Amino acid sequence: MRPGRCAPWSKEAAGTWSAAAAGGIPVDDRSSALTYKGTWASSSVNSAWSKTERVSATPGATVSFTADGTELRIVATRRADGGRFAVVVDGTTVGTVNTYASATGYRKAVFSYTLGTKITNHKVQLRVLSGSKAGRATVHLDAVMITR
Repeated sequence: MRPGRCAPWSKEAAGTWSAAAAGGIPVDDRSSALTYKGTWASSSVNSAWSKTERVSATPGATVSFTADGTELRIVATRRADGGRFAVVVDGTTVGTVNTYASATGYRKAVFSYTLGTKITNHKVQLRVLSGSKAGRATVHLDAVMITR
């Protein structure tokens, strides 16, 4: 373990994150490291990480960032109105996430992807997709996490 880093899964490292999201470097939805295009709104949510989320129900809306690590996690809220988004890494779609859940769940690691074994820069984009059903089209992005 490098100096200044918390041991994975410790209370200090996990804080208010779910255990599945612990162990990385959190990037809050309000960070200037994230670039939003299309329609996104900021929402105050007491149960979210840093009490905010970025919300979109507009197909094609994106958030882009550089991930300089070995593991990528997307942290979002699962809800009854939960929508879908694609995860694109270095120009290739590596997954589609459906954030629908019958019961609301905050600070959930909804997607995890291994970027590689060496720390290098990767271009990541999350793209909001059409809803799977009527009333299930809203993506509630809480944070992204990069593990080094």
